[in-house]
Amino acid sequence: MLRATRGQSTIEFALVFIFIFIPVLIGLADVARTYYEHLAVVNAAKVAARWAGLTPVQRCGTGYGSVDEVVRADLDDVPIGIRGVQTPVITETTGSRIEVTVSYTHTLLFGLVGGRTVFTGSASMPILNQQSLGGSCTYPYEAPMVRNAGGLSPVRITIRVPGYSGLMISGSIWCDPNIASCAGSSTVPVPFILTEVPGNPGTYRMATCTAELFEADPRTRGSITICGGSCTPVTIPLPEPSGPNPC
Repeated sequence: MLRATRGQSTIEFALVFIFIFIPVLIGLADVARTYYEHLAVVNAAKVAARWAGLTPVQRCGTGYGSVDEVVRADLDDVPIGIRGVQTPVITETTGSRIEVTVSYTHTLLFGLVGGRTVFTGSASMPILNQQSLGGSCTYPYEAPMVRNAGGLSPVRITIRVPGYSGLMISGSIWCDPNIASCAGSSTVPVPFILTEVPGNPGTYRMATCTAELFEADPRTRGSITICGGSCTPVTIPLPEPSGPNPC
């Protein structure tokens, strides 16, 4: 009789553990993951709103070209699916501010039940006076030169801005999503900086070659932004790579 009671207690404990205790633990873990994702999204929205509120000259040094790029870069290691980024400008009596709202998909219970739900996170920042920096002139830049050995080899980017020394030139390039080495990073731009070539004023070049690869579509291949001087910042799309190989 005692053995039967002990056996029954063991079975009852196992059933409670499997059907109640484990699901509760998984549920708590999922709640914690949901909270972590929301904090990460709100922080990304805050970073993007701060970037959007900068002047054009200040944005140039960041290497990003849009609010969407900033959000995706900040959330690169967070396991969520970004559905969209909205950036309405809100005008108030004290001034204008930009609000960044990120909608994202959360997978319920680590994908065990196959369900998904959509959440949003937002943040806002004041817009700085963008009329105080940057002039009405245009930088007399020459077409960027993107050199490589052809195919899927590393690239090096050079641009000339005759008569303008000490500028800030930055940009971003994208991996080709069809290449295995770029898997997982094709949705995030890779920022880079061009520095002035010593002894050659007005010529700016990447310090080293980059192993990242361009997408075939020129609209998403990448771009560079020129700023830091007296003219209005300008963003230039990158052309298709061509030889000779400088790397």
